[in-house]
Amino acid sequence: MRMNLSPLVIATRSGLVWASALALGAGYAPAAQAFDCTLPKHHCIKVTIDTATSTLNVDNKTLTKKAEAGHVMHWLIDNGSGQAYAFPAGAIVFSSNNGGDTKFRCKPEPGNAHVFQCEDDGIKGTYDYTVTVTGGPLPIHLDPRVVNN
Repeated sequence: MRMNLSPLVIATRSGLVWASALALGAGYAPAAQAFDCTLPKHHCIKVTIDTATSTLNVDNKTLTKKAEAGHVMHWLIDNGSGQAYAFPAGAIVFSSNNGGDTKFRCKPEPGNAHVFQCEDDGIKGTYDYTVTVTGGPLPIHLDPRVVNN
């Protein structure tokens, strides 16, 4: 079986985030994590792709948290049966209209293409972001954000 991996890109447009993507493949078994979502200042956001409706979803479209340094957000892909979506190197990018790209330090989880993390400087504001995954078929609209207050 040949797998075609094309990027899914969600881009900010007029304050909304739009998505498109591609993928095929086997399911995903979660690997051991180097973080604990129940610890203070750790926030986990589950990412799912509904191929029946062609949508990309996050279980927390607006993450609201205290504006203080040291918070870490973890995005975790929860692949369904027959899905093999993954995060590429630049999977999460905060929009620069609020200086978001300079207030978050983002990187993939080493050795786990299904987890991506961003550290937050904790500066007050509302920050839209884009999500990129590899895989398919194509999801469409999504408007996630982080609110520091």
